[in-house]
Formats: sequence, C-alpha cells, structure tokens
Amino acid sequence: VRLEGNGNGPLDWVLGFYYFNQKFDEQYWENIANATDAILNPVVGTPGLTLAPNPRRSTYEQRNLYEIRSNAVFGNVTWDITPEIRFDGGLRYTMDEKEAQTDFRFIYYYPPLYAGDFSPLVHSANPERRDKGLSGRAAIAWRPGPGDQIYASYARGYQSSAFTLGQGLPPDNIADKEYLDVFEIGGNWTSGRLRFDGSIFYQIFHDQQIPIRTRGTFVGPDGPAPGPVFTTFANAKKTEIYGAEAQLSWRPNDFSNVVASYTYLHPTFTDFCPQAPGSSTCGVVNIAVPEFLDSPTNLVPNPDYGPLDLTGNELPRAPRHKASLYGYYGIDMGAAGRLYPGGSIYYQSSFYTSPFTLPNFRVPGRALVNATLTYRTADERLDITAVVSNL
Repeated sequence: VRLEGNGNGPLDWVLGFYYFNQKFDEQYWENIANATDAILNPVVGTPGLTLAPNPRRSTYEQRNLYEIRSNAVFGNVTWDITPEIRFDGGLRYTMDEKEAQTDFRFIYYYPPLYAGDFSPLVHSANPERRDKGLSGRAAIAWRPGPGDQIYASYARGYQSSAFTLGQGLPPDNIADKEYLDVFEIGGNWTSGRLRFDGSIFYQIFHDQQIPIRTRGTFVGPDGPAPGPVFTTFANAKKTEIYGAEAQLSWRPNDFSNVVASYTYLHPTFTDFCPQAPGSSTCGVVNIAVPEFLDSPTNLVPNPDYGPLDLTGNELPRAPRHKASLYGYYGIDMGAAGRLYPGGSIYYQSSFYTSPFTLPNFRVPGRALVNATLTYRTADERLDITAVVSNL
C-alpha cells in the first residue's frame, strides 16, 4: 500500500506499508529406485522411533520447512530547496519473523533381506527468530548546470537473521541480523560529448552474515573433541570496505560511443573471529588443508589449519581492481547503411572464494577481450552482428 503526494510545490512525499509471507517446502532424498524388497518396510530402528513404510525406497531423506513473514512501514521525501539543490531522504522500519524445521530419515539397507530406520528422535534444526530493524537514506545534491551534479549521501541497510537448514542445532545454525552503513560522495560532469561520473565510498558492515565451512566441536567424556563438518553462516562483527569508482564516456559522433571505467575496493574483516559450531571459544579450522604437515606421524601441526582468527582477511569474492573499456564507432555509408566496428576489454584482479585467504582459495586475475562488427541498414530495420569472444 502506497500513498504519494507530488503537487506543484517543491516537496514530494511517499508513505507506505509492506507485507510479505512466503512458505517453502523443500524435499530431498537418495534412493534405490528398483528395489522391491525389505527397503519398503524397515523392521527395526532407533529405540523409541515409530516405524513407517518407505515408499520412496530411500536410504536418506531430508525435508526443510521454512516460513518467512515480513511487515514494514516506510516513507520518503524529496525537497527541492532551491532550483539547484535537492534533498532526498527516507526511513523504513521492518519487522521480520522466520521459522524453520528440518527433518531427516536414515535407512540402513542390507539387500535384499534387511532395512532399519535409524533416524534421529530429535531432528537437527527448529530455529525461530523475530527481528526488527530501522533502515534509511539521506542525500543532498547540487546541480550547478544541466548534466552536472555533486552529491553526498548516507544510507543504512538492514537484513534479518539467516538460518542454515540441516546443519547443526540452534544457535549454531542461526546468524544474527546485520546492518550496513554507507557513506558516499560523488558526482558527474558533462562537457560537449564528454561525460565523467565518479564517487568515493566507505562502507561498514555490522555482524555481516558470512557463509563458512568448518569443523564443529562437541563435548565428550574427555572434554572438547572434533565434530562433524558444517556449512553455516557466521557473523563478522565488523567489516570495512572503502573504494572509488570512475567512468568516462565519449561520443565522437552521433553514431559512436566509448566508455572507460575503473573500480577500486579495499574489503577487509576488521573484527571476525567466529566460533566453530558447538564451541564457545574464538577460532575456526580450515578443513581444506591437512591438520598436520607430517602425515602419517602427525607430530607437526599445520598453522593454516587452525583454529584461525579471520580478522584482517579479505572479504570473499571482492576483487580489488576492476577495469573495462567498451566502445563502437559508427561509419556512415550513406544509402548503403552504417558499419559499427567495436569491442570490449575487461580486467579483474585476483580474489578469494573463502574467508580463509589461503592460496588454495585464490582465483587469479583475468582479462577478457571481445570484438564485434555490426552492419545496420539505412532504414534501421535490420542489424547483422558478428561477435568474437575471449580473444
């Protein structure tokens, strides 16, 4: 529901209410499709478990039930303080509710004589969370002339808690809500056929939800011991990203365009020492490397295995440098039409696919070059394009 006011004065406003409700029923199973014997009716199982038929002939089943409800009220104003200065601001207050249930079934099958249902009496996950968050934006812009602008803005974003279904018991499979503060200064300038756009920005994540794959722990008779491997979300207490973007556009003539752009990022976890599932201490292990350097004697621990504090590591999948050059040039051939030779060059520096910034998670930088040639008829009713990718 949305109400708007945009009369002839300098002030425009919007007020609204938002409602969202979605349910998921996700089912997964592994089975022996052609089995016709004991697997259909398991005869023994976990003590206390009520035995049931197994019509899917499954050896493993998982069902995830998930419901999301969200309500929000929001408002925004745009105020032309003067013909050259504009303020734009808004707020949103969101209330989220999430609830989930994960059920498992494990069938031990010894064909063709025996099948037993050894599903757990208490399933792994039944998380529930209610969150509230305030988000919004405020920006002021100065427009000294047509096509020119300088602006400054602040924005706060909010994201509700996240669940990892089928992985661990609460609270190990719940990541708390996150906030993002963004400060930005930028603008654009136009002169004839040349246009420049640029900005500098600083972003702070609070309790950012980061997917991580690590080994959990459990408390046994002899104290803490290694547990199963979990893929779950962990909250990075603080993440900082600062950088700059720039784009230069040039139109040599009415049928041509050249665009060059560059982005720089500095993405760093400034406070991120997650706890392994089931643990109350800081530090997680990297299961992608061996625990010891001298297998099979196992006397020399591998420092890259952990437990590790991830503070100072780079944010995953965030290259520091991106650059591109794209363009085409129109050649007017009169009644014969026009020809557009063009192409693009794209470069991206290396990045890591995991918060464990180790060599086995590093994706090297790459460059991609493409070329195009387009013919357009004089009446502009037909285009024929040839493309060569990844030169």
